[in-house]
Amino acid sequence: MNREASNGQLLGISGLRKNYGSITVLHDIAFEQASGESVVIVGSSGSGKSTLLRCIAGLEDIDDGTILFDGKKVTAGKDSRAALRGEIGMVFQSFNLFAHLTVIENITLAPRLVRDTPRGQADERARDLLEQVGLSDKVHSYPGELSGGQAQRVAIARALAMDPKLILFDEATSALDPELTKEVLDVMQGVIQGGMTVTIVTHEMNFARKAADRMVFMEHGRIVEQGATEDLFTNPRQERTARFLSQIMA
Repeated sequence: MNREASNGQLLGISGLRKNYGSITVLHDIAFEQASGESVVIVGSSGSGKSTLLRCIAGLEDIDDGTILFDGKKVTAGKDSRAALRGEIGMVFQSFNLFAHLTVIENITLAPRLVRDTPRGQADERARDLLEQVGLSDKVHSYPGELSGGQAQRVAIARALAMDPKLILFDEATSALDPELTKEVLDVMQGVIQGGMTVTIVTHEMNFARKAADRMVFMEHGRIVEQGATEDLFTNPRQERTARFLSQIMA
């Protein structure tokens, strides 16, 4: 990475615990993220990565600990999300586009409803974003007319349309074949190079190594190790981190 993260802390998590019934899925999670920093979270399936993103976004209650985003406490439910006013965007594995709306309607819906952006201004911004993600010709298409990679690029444009301070990517390419994966990763790389603060859950280790300022390795709901990405790849401090990386990079 050749980007420089700013010094200002945007996200701070301390002592976070999340239960599903009697099962604890996140144990004493603690990490910080600076504005402009790209962080990739890696680990085996079931390690709690996606749950952590959902907690950051206010989509899940937490049972203990604190999440602070830009000085505001994040809690689950409508009140928290309203307070953040779209400052945290999220791109899901399953796209989550509205099937009955065109591409441009999907992108402009939230800015118009949440930020009261005039339709003309929202449309102009959407067209600029579609050009940025390489889909200028899909303005009036419906999601059912798009490939998986195209749909995910629309989802990224939709997240960017709110001008968030942080975008969370939750396994954004795991449902795509290799060719479509590359086109989405290229767009994500462009978002990062544009200075957006991002937190990414992914199994794409080559992308993680190239794109992330910092990497977090999780297992069984705990952070095992975190640090500068190249340091974790070349000189992990924990044996479990080294074993995971050797297996997934083999």
